[in-house]
Amino acid sequence: MSDFNKKQQERKNSIHIGVATGIAGNGVKGRPKTGRETKIRVNFALLPSLYKKIKKVAYIKRISVSEILEECFVRYLEENPDS
Repeated sequence: MSDFNKKQQERKNSIHIGVATGIAGNGVKGRPKTGRETKIRVNFALLPSLYKKIKKVAYIKRISVSEILEECFVRYLEENPDS
């Protein structure tokens, strides 16, 4: 077997071993799972003028528009508990 073929075979074997064991060696690919709740994407229809004002407030507070809306929804749910 030529040197090129040996190197190719070693490369293929090392890739196969890496995929089978995962980067961390636990057999799982990707980021480790966390215990926190994951976010979902939702679309809202807002007036452009309202969104522009919310975006300006978010910029001043150095937070995202999503975080402002989340705060509003949490406050709304606290004020209106389930019946």
